Amino acid sequence: VDGGWGRWSPWQPCKQSGTEDSCHCHHRVCDSPAPAFGGAPCKGSMIEVSNCTLHGGWTSWSSWSQCSATCGIAVKTRKRTCTNPEPKNGGRVCVGQQTTEIYCHQLPSCPLYIPLPVDGGWSQWDSWSECSVKSGSGMQKRKRFCTNPSPRDGGAQCVGSDE
Repeated sequence: VDGGWGRWSPWQPCKQSGTEDSCHCHHRVCDSPAPAFGGAPCKGSMIEVSNCTLHGGWTSWSSWSQCSATCGIAVKTRKRTCTNPEPKNGGRVCVGQQTTEIYCHQLPSCPLYIPLPVDGGWSQWDSWSECSVKSGSGMQKRKRFCTNPSPRDGGAQCVGSDE
């Protein structure tokens, strides 16, 4: 008579050999029926282990990034993740830094940007206005603006009248 497996026991906490980590296990016995008279033993495993604690492990560090600037003070960074393996079933997360930085060496100094003053310049004159009186001596006006260019960064205002 060939052997046949009995029912699985209920799942219960168990330990992985040689570790403090816990799992859930259940087992069965080859007794339904037990092999007899030269019959074959039960095939398959008598124990199943599941949901074992799995502690996290770091991946390898990535390559260093480019420097964060091309002059002055800059840093390079590299990263890693806690996915080798990812912690599961109460496993510990990875300890340590996920990102690290180092200073970039021998970068040139950044040039100082000091804006040069721009003096104001006059625009073209506007058209003449209409005469201020219908007959006799009157006045006409025209205007110009200090916008060609406008003074900036400490530059001088336009010299002369705007009318």
